[in-house]
Order: sequence, then structure tokens, then C-alpha cells
Amino acid sequence: MQTMHDFLKKAGTYYIATVEGDTPKVRPFGTINLFDGIPVAS
Repeated sequence: MQTMHDFLKKAGTYYIATVEGDTPKVRPFGTINLFDGIPVAS
């Protein structure tokens, strides 16, 4: 998990794509933190 955390921190802004019903959504994220060893995007 630390490796993924370090990679996303270095990347800066990244995007998470999801689907709500039939509508795709893409959301920008720019921060990531470790909470009990688990990466959490906010």
C-alpha cells in the first residue's frame, strides 16, 4: 500500500471513473492519505 500511496502522491492530480446508472462520471482527485495503512482519496 505504501508503494501505491507514494505513486499517487507523486502523480498529483488523478481521475477516478465510475458509473451511476447509465451515466459515466469522472472525478478529479488530488490528495491521498494513509489511514491505518489503507490509502484514502479525498
